[in-house]
Amino acid sequence: MRVEQLVSKYPTLYHMADNDSWPNIKEHGLLSTSSLLDKWEYTGKEREPIESHHRPETVRIFHKIHGKAAIRDQKAIDPQKLRGCLIDVSEEDWYRLLNSKVFFWPDLQGLIWFLGATAYINKPHMVITIDTRRLLSQYVNEITLSAINTGSTFPRKNSDIPEPRGRGTFKQISEYQTSWFRELAVDNGIQDIVSFALSVDRLILRRKNTEPESLASLWLPN
Repeated sequence: MRVEQLVSKYPTLYHMADNDSWPNIKEHGLLSTSSLLDKWEYTGKEREPIESHHRPETVRIFHKIHGKAAIRDQKAIDPQKLRGCLIDVSEEDWYRLLNSKVFFWPDLQGLIWFLGATAYINKPHMVITIDTRRLLSQYVNEITLSAINTGSTFPRKNSDIPEPRGRGTFKQISEYQTSWFRELAVDNGIQDIVSFALSVDRLILRRKNTEPESLASLWLPN
C-alpha cells in the first residue's frame, strides 16, 4: 500500500481509551502499555503480569509524581482461543507485542463495533480522532497495519475459529498488499498527541446498530 492511498481512503483514525484518561494522555502522550509502564517506573513482579499476561480487567497504576493511569482490559481476547491461533510466538510474547503498540481504528464502523462490544456498550468512553496525513508525516516508520483485530479472538462471520496471528500479522505500510486493513498501530506510542488530534470526545453507544452519542467534547484544537 502507498502512503497516499492510505491517507485518501482513511483520512481519519480513531482511538478509544479509558473514560477519564485524557488529562494523562494530553500531558504524557498516547503511550503503549509498555511505554506507560516505563514512565510509571513499573518493574519486575509488579510489571510482568500487566505486560506479559492477559488482562481480564482494566488495571490502575500509580506513580508518586505522575499520579494515576489506566491500562485497559483485554476482554475481547479469550486466552484459550488465543493459544490455538498463535503461529510463531508464545502467549507471553504476543501480549508483549500488543503492549508495545498503540492501536487505531481506520473507520467509524470499527469504532462502533468496539463501542458496542458486550463489555463496553452503554458505558462512556473517550475517543481521540486523529488526522491520518499529519500522523504519517512524522510516524510512518513506526506504523504497522494488520488485516485482523489483533486484540480480539472473536472469529469473523461464517467462521468458528479466530484468524491465525503472529509476528507477520503486523506489516509496514510499504509491505502491505491490500487496499484495506482493520488496524493501524504505532510502535511505543505518540508523545505529542495533540499535534495530530482533531478532537477528543466522550462517546457512548446505548444500543447495537445505532450511532454513538456524544456526551461531551473534551478537547478541540485552538
